[in-house]
Amino acid sequence: MIMSHIDQCKLVTQALTAGWIKPGPDGMPLAPRFAGLAAVLSHQNQGNQGAGLTGGKQQEDLFGDMLTYCDGRFSQTGSPVVQDADYYFDGYPLSHKTIGYSGVGDLALA
Repeated sequence: MIMSHIDQCKLVTQALTAGWIKPGPDGMPLAPRFAGLAAVLSHQNQGNQGAGLTGGKQQEDLFGDMLTYCDGRFSQTGSPVVQDADYYFDGYPLSHKTIGYSGVGDLALA
């Protein structure tokens, strides 16, 4: 059965929410841990040439790792391969974007 785009998005949202509150090895939710790591990456690259692209790629990789750790339905590969997909949810392609300015922004998935 093929799911509608809206139904697939709802499943992705539920998985993301569950992943953010999932406890890490220390029992604390993963959200603050990954948000802190993303901030470290942003500060590490701040002021360096190409830092926007480098930091963005590092944060994208970190988020992809978090997703695959939290829920087995997320993966780095999918079939068919979609050119702009950063990761997949049950084979459904997702593109990771950070929107905002000056290195501060909100995550958007397309």
